[in-house]
Amino acid sequence: MRRSTVLVATVLLAACGEATRKGDGAAAEEQQEGVVYSTRVHKMPVRPPGPLPLAAPAGAHLTYYGGRVVSNANVVQVLYGSGTYLSNITSTATPSMATFYQQLLNNPYVDWLTEYDTNITAQNGQPGTNQLIGRGTFFAQRQISPASSRNGATISDLQIQAEINSQISLGVLPAPDNNTAYMINFPKGKTITQGGSRSCASGGFCAYHGTFSRSGQDVYYGVLPDMSPGSGCDLGCGSSAWFANQTSVASHELVEIITDPEVGLATVLGPPLAWYDQRYGEIGDICNGQQGTIAGSDGVTYTVQKEFSNLANDCVVTRTVANDFSISSTPSSLSLQPGSSGTSSIGSAVVSGSAQTISLSASGQPAGTTVSFSPTPVSAGQSSTMTVSVGSATAAGSYTITVTGTAASGSHSTAVALTVTATPPAGGLVNGDFETGSLAGWTTTRSPTTGRWSRSRTPPPARPRRSSRGPARRATGRRSPAA
Repeated sequence: MRRSTVLVATVLLAACGEATRKGDGAAAEEQQEGVVYSTRVHKMPVRPPGPLPLAAPAGAHLTYYGGRVVSNANVVQVLYGSGTYLSNITSTATPSMATFYQQLLNNPYVDWLTEYDTNITAQNGQPGTNQLIGRGTFFAQRQISPASSRNGATISDLQIQAEINSQISLGVLPAPDNNTAYMINFPKGKTITQGGSRSCASGGFCAYHGTFSRSGQDVYYGVLPDMSPGSGCDLGCGSSAWFANQTSVASHELVEIITDPEVGLATVLGPPLAWYDQRYGEIGDICNGQQGTIAGSDGVTYTVQKEFSNLANDCVVTRTVANDFSISSTPSSLSLQPGSSGTSSIGSAVVSGSAQTISLSASGQPAGTTVSFSPTPVSAGQSSTMTVSVGSATAAGSYTITVTGTAASGSHSTAVALTVTATPPAGGLVNGDFETGSLAGWTTTRSPTTGRWSRSRTPPPARPRRSSRGPARRATGRRSPAA
């Protein structure tokens, strides 16, 4: 058992990098702002010369260890300071890194990642984080002005974390949430160091992604060194032209952020680790260097790296994903009197694939009760208002209304509990204290504003007041002696 534990720690350290010395001034920011910087990242290694594999290695499989994923990635492209960048990096016109992220996150390239949703049980038997992976957005491109102490010819990972934190505090970069991914490009001539290894060097790395925490919110970031001709990354980080290699490496890191954002914080095969292969690493590592293309809606063909699919058991750009949807009800229970009505919002969502047209129907309502929907049908992602009208003769009781949504892919349902309450007697309320149901001695009233009934005891008739001078004499009909 002890040998197994050591092996697990060794695998994670090899993938994430060794602990890094804090000699770059990052500790000051940590103490000032309560930021927790990480000393581990997950690296994409520079490949040695030689032919690339054409398929995934035998036995590869990603296991879910219970950590978070990114549901809908929101990319912020960060330009790390001034310097010389190739035009496709700094431009936001087609084709550029900005348009690449826009197209990538709204493409079937990410649709099939639903196989890595976390509404399942983790490997340790605990429930997952109940997240669904979907398409994402490109937020904006931001160029920052790093502090000179964090912008030398060689920049450490801790300096990068400290600078990103500082720029968030200054408002230059948007505040992070659980979907934000800061994808950082560097100008020519910058060398990145982490855990004793260097960017674009033999035995070093092409890129990496990491995590740190500020005010309890985890911050996800990807580091993308310059890959222009002569950088060193132009040789072992892809088999295409420099911009194609740049987008390929960016896709590698972004999809790994989506499926395993907190790998840099993990020390064992368990949370916060998400989808991971104990032998081969993350989803992109299994297919490192295997490239494909996607067709953007902007008319540009972009190069991406293939990613590993458990279902396909291979490296893929995309795969056919069946359309599916879900429906829900809010509120999920109604309490109504005969002759009244109530509503519930029936929501729908795309679970996988594309939005479908959903027809809504209801069953299980009591006799004399009608159910209608507006609008119907709906497109997955939209909602409809369900109106339940209880007939005046409907018997009191508890019922279950089953709402069914039907689309081309099949049907799903949700339940609404209906309670029909008894109507009070017209003009009065029977006092439960009297088995006969008599209202004698009681007054019942109904509020004109709330409609609620109340009851009170009818006060008895007032008794005649007695004279304070004593009892009156009773007439006897006898004459007085003095008469």
